[in-house]
Amino acid sequence: TAPATACAGTGITFTNTSQPNPASAIWDFGDATGSNALNPVKAFTAPGIYTVKLISNFGVCKDSITKSIQVLPQPAAAFTGTNTTACKPPLTTSFSSNVAGATSYQWFFGDGGTASGAQPSHTYTTSGSYDVTLIVTNAAGCTDTLLKPGFVRILPPAISIANTPAEGCVPLTYQPVVNIQSVDPITSWSWDFGDGFTSTAALPVHTYTNPGTYTLKVIFTTSGGCTDSLTIVNAVRVGIRLQPNFSATPRDACAFQPIRFSDLTLGGNADSWFWQFGDGGTSIDQNPIYLYQDTGYFPITLTVTNNGCRDSFRIDRYIHIKPPIARFIDSSGCSDPFTRKFIDQSIGATSWYWEFGDGNTSTQRSPTHSYAAPGLYTVQLVVRNDTCEHLTLRQVYIISEVPDFTASDTVVCKGEVINFQTRNVNTANISSYTWNFGDGIVQVAGNEVNHIYRRSGTFTVQLTMRDINGCTSSLAKPLYIRVNGPTANFNSSVPGACLQQAVEFNDLSSTDGTHGITSWIWHYGDGATDTLTAPPFQHTYVNPGRYTVKLIAIDDAGCTDSISKGNSIVISKPQANFSSPDTVTCVDKPVRFSNLSSGPSLTYRWEFGDAQQSVAGNPVHNY
Repeated sequence: TAPATACAGTGITFTNTSQPNPASAIWDFGDATGSNALNPVKAFTAPGIYTVKLISNFGVCKDSITKSIQVLPQPAAAFTGTNTTACKPPLTTSFSSNVAGATSYQWFFGDGGTASGAQPSHTYTTSGSYDVTLIVTNAAGCTDTLLKPGFVRILPPAISIANTPAEGCVPLTYQPVVNIQSVDPITSWSWDFGDGFTSTAALPVHTYTNPGTYTLKVIFTTSGGCTDSLTIVNAVRVGIRLQPNFSATPRDACAFQPIRFSDLTLGGNADSWFWQFGDGGTSIDQNPIYLYQDTGYFPITLTVTNNGCRDSFRIDRYIHIKPPIARFIDSSGCSDPFTRKFIDQSIGATSWYWEFGDGNTSTQRSPTHSYAAPGLYTVQLVVRNDTCEHLTLRQVYIISEVPDFTASDTVVCKGEVINFQTRNVNTANISSYTWNFGDGIVQVAGNEVNHIYRRSGTFTVQLTMRDINGCTSSLAKPLYIRVNGPTANFNSSVPGACLQQAVEFNDLSSTDGTHGITSWIWHYGDGATDTLTAPPFQHTYVNPGRYTVKLIAIDDAGCTDSISKGNSIVISKPQANFSSPDTVTCVDKPVRFSNLSSGPSLTYRWEFGDAQQSVAGNPVHNY
């Protein structure tokens, strides 16, 4: 059986209704393709009339039948529309479609409205963008769908002006840059420039001849009769050109000496100032005070603004800054944490005076100083020459932390938590702690850490500290931690057994070398447990299945260890069962046997009654 007509590209189910059930089938679909499936699914790629032939095999017997099927072309949905855009509702749009072979049309207009027929009209009553969908169907029931996103648009116009606010000096020529969003073309413009002048051009050019701040307004109308406006307050700022000038006191100064700058601009009132001091520093004050941190000659630039009109004035080599500038670094020696080498990097100094923060001083250029005790010291350097002096400060940390630590317990059973923490250490001076537990685990943590040993033995623990100066120090405690406890292990004498058959388990556990194992706790996986003090270890299972067995070993120190082995025992009670769909058949026809047996890890032996045998799971046999 098969449908009399179908669509190209659509899967067609061919149902083999031959009697009795055939052993195999051969299909010829008439398009140079075929199939060996009993009930194939076929999709024809091209329209036409095809003769389909079925040959069914009944062992040594065969029979065939042919039928015709008509494959129709898929329809191709398409449509057009007129009057599809407007700036305001209502909008009546006409749609048209002419699809070859189509027998029905279904329209979805995107606003909840629908229609049928090849040329409908629809009236949209609200603004928006609408997706239009058409579904066409031909005589064979074949369909095709076409969706056109945003095909109908009812959107009010909108414009924006990109180049506002605009600023400049009188006279200022301005042309607005307009961004338009409108489904209808704009047919008229009305510009008001805020200074009494107007224009009806689409892109006008206007020159402002008087200083001031102006509001820009535009009114526009589209071909669909929609009118809107845009007003931008303070859209254009026009100022007069000033004559910037300045002075400074003093112009010849020492480094870090305050210099006062004065605005002397002529020609009108400035409303903003921008100073550039030649060393990268800037200011927006009218009369700033500035401190130079380098020596040499520096140019000064002043930019002043009057209502958006800017002008600048620059004088090269206007400021001279004289040395010295005090600078130094210190070497943090880790080999002797109490001694520091102070290295002078001052500019233009001829004398030096050091205060080390502990009451000691020096007049050397780059002195070495030893502190008597740890602490935080403020080091001061004053440098001088024949005209200027300068002072700088730096804090120096003297750190001498000795690593030490304790453990919450030094003799434990395997798996217990041990807490380690530092002792007599100022944690504020330490940036990191590295713990080496001696069992292959190294952890960067804080001054307190927990650790679990997973194997028995004696372990050396080491702590390495790094202080905030970058210096490291270590302490190792040899053979500090003793971990006791057995290592549980076992296997079974057989991987599986039959129901009600005793299974023997072999203990493979090992001691820690000091403490003997005194008891074994067995969890057999079927809810039963045993606590035994000596072998033999055996158990009889009363239900078939796969069982996870767990062993807990306990030594004479009270330490325990456990191990679980999933599906380690298979207990079997097989049930043989089978069926066949081919209980009446022809000679030499394949007879199929379906294995319905239950039980774990089964193997099979079939006897077919004709002295033939098989070990397959689901065999096929010819009588």
